[in-house]
Parts: sequence; structure tokens; C-alpha cells
Amino acid sequence: MKCKNMQRTWKVTSCVVAAALACGGMSMMAYGAGRENAANAVQPAAVERIFEQAAENPLKANDETVYVIASADGGVETVIASDWFTGQDGSYGYRMEETEGALPVEMRVRYLLDGREITPEEAVGASGLLTIRFEFQNCCQKDVEINGKQESMYMPFAAFTGMVLDGGRVSDVKVENGRLLSDGERILVAGMALPGLKENLEMEAGLAGGDEESLARRVHELEIPQYIEVTARVTDFQMESTYTIVTNELFSEADTGEILDMDGLQGEMDRLKDAMRQLTDGADRLYDGLGTLSEKSGELIDGIGQLYDGGARLSEGSGTLREGAASLYAGTGDLTEGLSQLQANSDALTGGARQVFDTLLATAGSQLKAAGIDAGTLTVENYGEVLNGILASLEGGAIRDQISGEASAVAQGKVEEAVRANTETIRSQVRDGVHAAVLEQVLQGVAGQTGVTLSAEQYAQLAGLGEEELGQLIAAGQVPAETPALIATVTAMTGEQMASDEVKAQIEAITEQKIQELIAQNMQSGEVLGEIQAGVDSAASGAAGQINALKGQLDSYQAFYQGVLSYTAGVSQAADGAARLRDGAGQLSEGSASLESGASELLSGIGTLKDGSGALVDGVTQLKDGAGELADGLRELDEEGIRKLACFLEEDVRELADRVKATLDLSKEYSSLAAEALAEDEHVRFIYKTGAVK
Repeated sequence: MKCKNMQRTWKVTSCVVAAALACGGMSMMAYGAGRENAANAVQPAAVERIFEQAAENPLKANDETVYVIASADGGVETVIASDWFTGQDGSYGYRMEETEGALPVEMRVRYLLDGREITPEEAVGASGLLTIRFEFQNCCQKDVEINGKQESMYMPFAAFTGMVLDGGRVSDVKVENGRLLSDGERILVAGMALPGLKENLEMEAGLAGGDEESLARRVHELEIPQYIEVTARVTDFQMESTYTIVTNELFSEADTGEILDMDGLQGEMDRLKDAMRQLTDGADRLYDGLGTLSEKSGELIDGIGQLYDGGARLSEGSGTLREGAASLYAGTGDLTEGLSQLQANSDALTGGARQVFDTLLATAGSQLKAAGIDAGTLTVENYGEVLNGILASLEGGAIRDQISGEASAVAQGKVEEAVRANTETIRSQVRDGVHAAVLEQVLQGVAGQTGVTLSAEQYAQLAGLGEEELGQLIAAGQVPAETPALIATVTAMTGEQMASDEVKAQIEAITEQKIQELIAQNMQSGEVLGEIQAGVDSAASGAAGQINALKGQLDSYQAFYQGVLSYTAGVSQAADGAARLRDGAGQLSEGSASLESGASELLSGIGTLKDGSGALVDGVTQLKDGAGELADGLRELDEEGIRKLACFLEEDVRELADRVKATLDLSKEYSSLAAEALAEDEHVRFIYKTGAVK
């Protein structure tokens, strides 16, 4: 009874780990890998691209994603937090910023070559037995109350790590706390760790005493993954970046109603005690019944005689049954062999048809990606919906907007090229305007100092005269005698200002402004707008035609593929049915032979029983005595086993349940790294990207 109790108790602990393992970590891995450009998050344009891609699979409003850019050994270089939020019009948006907030989980990547620890730089081009170990340190703790005392527990997080290895550089790959998937050329490694969970579930009671059956010891020996380790034979080793997603969603969304329902478990215990009482009552009734049987032994002996006559008839009929069953088994063997050969061919046909279909879908996805359309991974189940969605987008959705943006960018480039071809002319015009302004300023300054006022026109006329002509005007009294010196001063000052860095910079700035104004004006012209619209319509129409043709080809093969599946399913059902018929016939043949042998033995036994009726009466008496001992033993089991089990349930199991509940409650308290606190149904996840080893 103690072992059964421990098995039921163990179920409470296992549910926590099983919930994590069953939550689909790979879909998260795929989500993180889909944002590979986050590696360039330091560059604003690259960060914008991250969220353009993320918009295709938006998170819930106010969910937060933290991108951690790390070196190849896990050292943190940059942390960028992005928060999705909902606008007043219901649309999604995001904000992002670099942050120096402390990460809840620290990751370290270690490299060992032939047992010797090396740096990532030393691993480049290495050959031998290489081990890559991802270690995680939970840095997020909080004091909680367990059984009336304060304990420090870790905020529960799950870490999912993915990497892709070159099949030509590695072999004999093994992973601890993970899984492997290979397509022949590349090997995908996916692993999971739960840092801090084991410490949260540890119970001190029962460890020091060494009770191997105690719940505390079983929890202590539970293998909860704390790290991820990949070992492989490598040649000229290189590796692209790895991605790790750290999240507490597995725990914060767990439904603990059944696991932590101690009242329900106590109810089961009460029912067990009731059943035990019923069992002891039944043992007492069995004892009374055997007493009655002992009194009716005479009637029992008469029944044995009748049983002997029936056994003789059974023995004769079982021989006839055995002969017929043997003949049936021989016939079903031939049928099963023929259908099995046909099924083997059907399996090859189905596998080949599916392989061709998958190849067609992969090729279609590559063609769409080459055309600038990211359709994701096309499958037999989703390709129709995906392609119809792309066609709808070409009529006025995101893809058409993308085409329009690309066409506008091309037109912008052409217009800018044409405008900048006249840059020198524009600069000359700007320089003339600036020169006039500088001249006017100099003339005003000179007038203030000398009292002689000259307009720009007068200055231009006088400056254009020769020395002799200017002297004649002075002699005639038409201009002051200081006019030549005045003109020289104005000319020198104007030239000095025009040659200054400040005026040159002003000329370049005004020139660039004029260029941008001309570009903007030309972009709004009917000719340019018409050219952009024509390009968009042409590209969208061509893309729609190609996608329709592609979908038609895939639909045709889909019809063929479904026909193959229907055929092979029929063959498989027939083969399975024949196999079951053969097994049944075999069992019937064996059973009939056993029946014949058993009937003969039964007849012999009944004869012996008939001859030993006196001994039977003695046996009934002994059985009655044994029933009395059984009743006594059940009462002892109730007192020494069931009642002690109820006490154990109230103490140890409840403590473990409290630890599980405290862990899951902690997961719901974790908030944002950079933004304000998240709502109850919102989450924060961390995506770590390590540098490549090459």
C-alpha cells in the first residue's frame, strides 16, 4: 500500500514537469528564428525590419519581447526591449529601446574539444570530439511563505535553445535534454532547460533519514533539465548563430486545478477508507458463506458427478473444434501473405507521392520568396489558404503596399538622379543670391562707417569702370574722391565673406534644400505618379497570374495525392483485417488445441475430484479457516496501512502541492523588463542570439 501511495504522490510532482514538456516549445523556437534580423538590432533600420516581419504573426496587445544580442560564449552585448500595444483605433503598434535592465536568466555557452575547455575562437576550424554546453542561471528570486515559514524561491522559466549544424562538418551528434532532426545536409538541435525548478520543489524532510520511498527523496532524484549539451565529431568546425527563447508562459498559463486539488485528493482517500471497510465486511461474509458451504458438502458431491458427465461431452466436442480451427488458420495464412506484399508496395507509393508533394511545395515557397513574397512554410494542409491570402493581398493588402513602396523607391531614385544632374546650375543660382545678400550687408556696413551710401547698382556700375574713367568722374565732382578706396574695400570685404566656411556651408545647405524641393515637386507630378501606378498594376497582375497558375498545379497534384491515399488506405485496411483474422484463427487453433487438452485434463481432474470428494470436504473446512485469517489480516491492513497512508497524505503531499502552487503563482507575478507592468493575460519572452562560430 505504501508503494501505491508513493506512485499517486509522485503524479503531483510529475505533472509540473510534464506540463512544460507538452507545451510546444518548437513553435516558440520557430517564432524566435523568424526574427533573425534582430542580430542587427543596434541599427535602427534593422530593428524596423524585425517588427515588419513580426507584424505577420502579431503578439497579444502589450506583450513584450526582449532581444538579447550575445557573443558566441553567451556574454551579453546589447539588450533591446520591444513592447506591442493597442492604439485607440484598435490597431497594433510597438515601441522599442535599448535597456540595461537585469535579465532574469543568464546564459553561458562553453566549448570543450577532446575534454579540454576552449574559447569560441579556438573552436573555429577545430576537429575532434566537440562538446557545446548551454548553462542557465536563474537570477530571479523572491521570498514566499511555505508551511508557515519564509523561503526564497526562483521565478520559474523555461529555456528553449535551437541551433543548426552543417551535416558535412559534424557526425555522431548527441544531445542531452533535447532532440535532433536531420534532412541529410543539416542537423537541427532543439533543447530545453528549466533553471531553478528543481530547487523550488526540494523538500528537506526525508532526505537525512535515507528513506528511499519517501516523497522528498523522489523529488530530490527527479531529473529536471538544468542545461543543454551537444556532443559531436567535428571536422573544420563552424556554426551559425544559436537562438534561445526564455519564457515563463508554460507556468503562468498552467491549469493547476486538478493537480493542487488537495480536497479532491482527500475525498479519494476517504473513499479508499470506505472501500477498506467494505472489504473487511466482505471478508466476514465470505467466512460465513464458507461455513454454509461446509454444511452443504453432500449436495456439492452430487453436483460433482453431474459435472463429470458434462466434462466427458466437452472433451469429445473440443477434438472436432481443433480440426476445423487448424484448417481455417492455414487458409488465412495465405491470404495475409498476399495482402502484406501488396501493402508494402502501397506504403512505398504513398511515401513517394508525399515526398514529391513536399518537394513541389518547397519549390513553390522558394519561387515566391525569390519574388519578394514570404509565404512561410507551405504544407499539404495550408498551401491553399496561404496562396488565397496572398492573392487577396495583391488586390489591396500588404503585398500590394510592398510593391507600391518598391515602385515609389525606384521612381524616387530616377527623379533624384535627374535633379542632381543639374546640381551645379542650382548651386550657381544659389551662390548669386547669397552674393547679392552679402554685398548689400557690406554696403550698409560701409555706409555706417564712412557716411557714403552706395546702392548695389551704383557699386556694380562704379566697380566696372576703369581707373581713368573713375578719375574723370571724381574730377568732375560727380563722385567723392574716396570712391576708389571705398569700392576696393567693399570688393575685398565681399570676397572675404564669400570665401568663408560659414557662407560656403550656407550655399551648400540652400542648394541641397532646393534639390529636395525639386525632387518632391517632381514626385507629385502626374507623369511620375502615373508611372508608379502603372508599375504597381503590372507587377500585381503578373504576380497574381503566376500564383494562380502555381495554385492550379498544386491543386492538380493534390487530387492525385488524395487518390493515392484512398487506394493505399483501402489496401492497408484489408491487410490489417487479414492480419487480425490470421491472428484470430491462430489463437482459435491454439485455443482449440488447448481446449481439447484442457477438456481432457478437466475430465481427468473431475474424475479425481469425484474420487476425492472426502478430501474436498476437508479442503472446504481449511478454506473456511483461511477466510477467517483473511478477515483478521484485512483489519490489520486497515489499521497499519490505510490509516497511516491518510496521515502521510495530509503532511508530505500537501507540502509538495504548496511548493508547486507557490512556483506557479510566482510565474504570474513576473512583469516587464523595460515597460510598465503587464496585464494578467500578457507575457514577456526573451530571445537570446549568440554570435556565429566562424
